[in-house]
Amino acid sequence: MQVGLICDQSTGGSHADEALKDLAPYCDLGICRLSMSRSLHLSDMVIVRTAAKNFRKSQPDIIHGHGAKGGAYGRLLSKRLGSRAIYTPHGGALHYPTASTAGLVYSGLERVLQRYTHGLIFESEYSADVYARKIGMPACRQKVIHNGLNDDEFDVIAPGPRAENFVFIGELRKIKGLDVLLQATDILRQQRQISVLIAGDGPDVAYLKSRIQ
Repeated sequence: MQVGLICDQSTGGSHADEALKDLAPYCDLGICRLSMSRSLHLSDMVIVRTAAKNFRKSQPDIIHGHGAKGGAYGRLLSKRLGSRAIYTPHGGALHYPTASTAGLVYSGLERVLQRYTHGLIFESEYSADVYARKIGMPACRQKVIHNGLNDDEFDVIAPGPRAENFVFIGELRKIKGLDVLLQATDILRQQRQISVLIAGDGPDVAYLKSRIQ
């Protein structure tokens, strides 16, 4: 198999630069980095045109788009290149209430893009259920491939004397369920002494700090 990558160049910093440098020898179809907006933006069609130009010569058989924005890019790109599009829904319409303005817009776009979708991969049963309820199931094939790790991907370590009981690492947004984590911690701490370490950054740092206090 020959693989190529299309990804954002405005995020990730030096860590992303190093990771992509390590991946480059395995990407026979190349790595295309473009400045991508997280939300809907006028530049989105420019991104699709530029990516199509980069990959028109190699003519990939399959384009896989991860997440709402990646899925939109991937399916529009597959239409231009005549490729088959595989989409992993993650975020976007799955997050927003159907009755909200954002929910109506994203759900509508998802339904339009279904016609260019040749397969769906869900990272959990939960996402599959939410997608079916909010968007509806297209006629293409679909499969749940759990987003997790196998036993052999863990190293056995001896916890230090100050080891935390629970650790959260990720983007600090309420939508990640951190409210639930804090509520659960409060309940558990009434029964026994536990500790939680939260590592990351994001738009809701101040809110979460106030909730912890």
